[in-house]
Order: sequence, then structure tokens, then C-alpha cells
Amino acid sequence: MKAIAWCPWQKGLLATGGGTQDKTIKLWQADTGQLLHSQEAGSQVSALIWNRFDKELLSAHGYTQN
Repeated sequence: MKAIAWCPWQKGLLATGGGTQDKTIKLWQADTGQLLHSQEAGSQVSALIWNRFDKELLSAHGYTQN
């Protein structure tokens, strides 16, 4: 895991980002450990942050093409 961010508007929602091998963004329900969604990112996920004003997740990547 390369990046992690707790959702500010939904209790227990955690976003994680994978490194060079995984290349995915995953959403988890931390209370139960349930994987809610997995999205292929095409490159390593270097950073994640939730937008406090809109319900969106912003990501930064380690390769210039993404």
C-alpha cells in the first residue's frame, strides 16, 4: 500500500492506493474490513485525498502518463 486516506463525510470509509505492482485504488468499510470497490489506476498511486466540499477522491500518480 502506497497511499491511504480516511473519508471526512462517511464514517469508516477508507481509501487505499497501491504501489507499482498493485496500481489500484480501493475503497474499504473499515468497521467490517469489507472491500467496497477496486478501481484500476494504470500506475502506482502516490497520494490520495478526499475533497471536503464535494464527494470525490483525488489521486496523484507516480508515472507521468497518468
